[in-house]
Amino acid sequence: MVLGFPLGRSRRRSPKMYDVGITFEGPKCIVDFGRGKFVLDGPDRGQERGQTYDFAVYALIAVGLAKGIGFRFPYPISTEVQTRVRENLFVWDAWRKKHLRSTAFEFSQVAAPRPRAESGGIIALSGGIDSTYGALIAKHQLGITDALLIAGADYSDAGQAGFVDLRRRVQAIADLIGLRLHVLETDIRSLGINWTYLHPMVLAACLHYAGGGLKHGVFSSDSTFWIDLTSTSSANYPGFIETLSTDQFPLSHVGSNATRVDKLKFLDEMLPQVFDHMSVCWKDTATGGNCGTCEKCRRTQLCMVSAGLDPRRMFPNYQPLAEIFDATPLPRKRDKILTQGQYFTKSLRHLPIGPERDAAIRMLTRIQDATGGHFMQGATPDFGPIPVGSVARLLDDKSGIISPVIRG
Repeated sequence: MVLGFPLGRSRRRSPKMYDVGITFEGPKCIVDFGRGKFVLDGPDRGQERGQTYDFAVYALIAVGLAKGIGFRFPYPISTEVQTRVRENLFVWDAWRKKHLRSTAFEFSQVAAPRPRAESGGIIALSGGIDSTYGALIAKHQLGITDALLIAGADYSDAGQAGFVDLRRRVQAIADLIGLRLHVLETDIRSLGINWTYLHPMVLAACLHYAGGGLKHGVFSSDSTFWIDLTSTSSANYPGFIETLSTDQFPLSHVGSNATRVDKLKFLDEMLPQVFDHMSVCWKDTATGGNCGTCEKCRRTQLCMVSAGLDPRRMFPNYQPLAEIFDATPLPRKRDKILTQGQYFTKSLRHLPIGPERDAAIRMLTRIQDATGGHFMQGATPDFGPIPVGSVARLLDDKSGIISPVIRG
């Protein structure tokens, strides 16, 4: 029986359909769809190939949305994958992301449900604050036993010098937490998918592929519940992750209840030596460490100051932020300016009175001026995307708490 689903972006013309072919070379899986192909080369954990190919479906969702093509999928899938794909593309259609295109799937085989594994779990571990926090929480609360580092995301391949260094760092983190580390390499990003929006599908595909014989997989949140409600810049949300799960291999989501400052404080209390190994930088791929000067490194330094931690624990070349922020130009694009406004607003909830806090207020004032007096302060529950009057009047300098007042 052929199961046809003209899913997502129905207001546009139907996408051209391509036949999918899947071959294996040891632990390497090659997915060919006529107009291109990609590889998942990872740990062979004894996944029962020939039963289901759910992992390939989730990766192809990302490819289809990026290229505007559909797929005839002749391989067996889990029963619920049909519903999951429909739900997934319904969400993308509702979000109406302008950079994404129509896609569709035709399935021809549904496999009988197989028993779910009784124990074990795997989490994606990149070595950053979010995934390190998530791994530590999931180890103790969800019983995960394994971690997966993916080559082909920020680094082009596993042989790149920067990735070799990152792997050493992530191995140290996994050892501290007590997890077995595996590495999976993929070249799917070379197909031109929008990584910001679509990486959760690729991540789910990798977890499904590497998670054979384990009970479940885990995503680490990179935002709070409040940002999830006020922004759709990514799809790494607890509710959305359900569209990437199956009954045999469900995916969980951890960390949405904590800000990055909260996570830093927790890691400092529970596993302080991990700061010697964490890496947040994506700018300088020549190394697996932190450049200390890019926008993401600066944001992390601000979070560390907000958490009462010394940034030099992760950034040996740290310079006082009060001097840096005043000399930092705003991004050119409005959406980037708004994002920066979110980060600074969030940090003000924790920053102690001092030079860094004063510099952050000046930065917010510049953002206000650059956006005509408006910016989204969705990083806190005090107010959402609303007009903001004077930034100074929104702040209680004595308490350090942002006032809910909208206009002064």
